[in-house]
Amino acid sequence: GELCLDGDGVNPFQAPTELEALDRESPGSAAPRPVGTAALLSIMSNKSTDNNPQPKDWVMLRQMLPAWGRVVGAAGSVAAVWDSIDAVMTQDDPSHLETWRRSIATLRPASHLPCCVRSALGTAVDVTAIAVSVCLPDLKPEQNARLEVASTLRAIVERRKSLVCKYPIADAAFPKLESHSRETVRDIWGAPANPIDAALHHKAMLRVWRRTMKVHVSMTIKEALADKEYRKRGGKFAFPSPLDTFVRGLHRRTTDLHNDWKVRLHKETSGDDARRQ
Repeated sequence: GELCLDGDGVNPFQAPTELEALDRESPGSAAPRPVGTAALLSIMSNKSTDNNPQPKDWVMLRQMLPAWGRVVGAAGSVAAVWDSIDAVMTQDDPSHLETWRRSIATLRPASHLPCCVRSALGTAVDVTAIAVSVCLPDLKPEQNARLEVASTLRAIVERRKSLVCKYPIADAAFPKLESHSRETVRDIWGAPANPIDAALHHKAMLRVWRRTMKVHVSMTIKEALADKEYRKRGGKFAFPSPLDTFVRGLHRRTTDLHNDWKVRLHKETSGDDARRQ
C-alpha cells in the first residue's frame, strides 16, 4: 500500500520538542521507530522505474564495492588493475597470473550474508547517516542532526502558521493573495485531502455521473456531489499530514452548489432541510 505519514506517526507540531528531548536523553545514538521502519519498507517495496540495483542486490554490493576498493588500492590505481588483466592475457609470466588470482580471492565474499534489510543496510547508525545525507545535504559534520531537524521543522510550522493567519478563510470570498497560483496555494495551505478508499470514491463518482448524465450542471458540481455520495457510503478523506489544510474547490463548489439549489432545484440553502440534504 501507499505510505501515509499522518498524525499517528509523525506530528510536525510536537516533533521538534520530542527531538530535542531525545537528544538530551540519548545524545549520539539512534534507533528506528515503527513509522520509520514503515517508511523504509515502503520505499524499498515500491517498483523501481530506473535501472538502479534492486534492494535484493544491495547485500552483494555492500561486500563487492569495498572488496573492489581493496583490489584497486593494492594495484595502485584502476588503470593498474586493467593493465594487470591485459598482462595476464598477453604475457606468459606466472607472476601476472598469481597477482590476478589474489585479486579474485579478494573480490570473493568472505561470508554469505542473508538477503534481508539488515544485511543490505547495516546498522541503525548506517541507515541514519544515509538518511541524513539525503535529507540534510548541507549539514556540516560539527552540527547536530536532531537539533537541525527540530529547528528546520519548527521554522516550517511557524511559517505555515503565519501564512494561514495572514490569509484567513472567513467567508465565501476567495482569499486575496498577492499571486494566486498552485504554488502559492500549496505553500500556504499544503496538500489537499484525498479519499482513503479510492475504489469506493470511484463507484460514487460513477453513480453521480449516471444520475447527472442529462442534467446541465458544471463539473465542479459533479465532483462535489461525488464527494457527498462517497461520504454517504461511509467513505472518509485524509490529509497527508497535520500541516495540510487545503480543501479542493472549497469556494467554487460552495458557490456553484448554492446557485444550483436556488436556480435549478428551487430549494433553500439554509435550514434543517438543507442540512439533511
